Amino acid sequence: MASVDKKLTHFDELMKQEYTLLHIDPRRAGVSVPENLSGQSTLTLKVSYAFQGETLRDDKQITSYLKFDGQYFHCVIPWTAIWGMSAADGKQTIWPEDAPKEILLKSLRDKWGQITSKLKSKKPSKERVEQTPTRERKSTATHLKRVK
Repeated sequence: MASVDKKLTHFDELMKQEYTLLHIDPRRAGVSVPENLSGQSTLTLKVSYAFQGETLRDDKQITSYLKFDGQYFHCVIPWTAIWGMSAADGKQTIWPEDAPKEILLKSLRDKWGQITSKLKSKKPSKERVEQTPTRERKSTATHLKRVK
């Protein structure tokens, strides 16, 4: 599990910008989000000190009043549930050891798909490759000579 101190320090740095996206596993213990979102393998929440709802953080969690479908909800996000953060400028930080396995598998599948599509798109070389045998075969056939 990633260090809470690292996440906390990173969060403080990102929150100097307009907003921060928190990538969380809402199924983890202590997470409080609207019930219809709590069973997902991942959830991204946009938090900002400039939002109307208050956002606070301490050494255990982030709490924020966030708006869902026009209604405010008091969200509680323990540091242990956060597996990534994205800054307003697009920079991302991910702690793979805290990411849900579904996210890691999807990432691997996506990467594998990129690799295989690159391999498929490469055209075969038109150069002929000469293969040289690594060992020469000894002939086992016998040759008979006619003797007069």
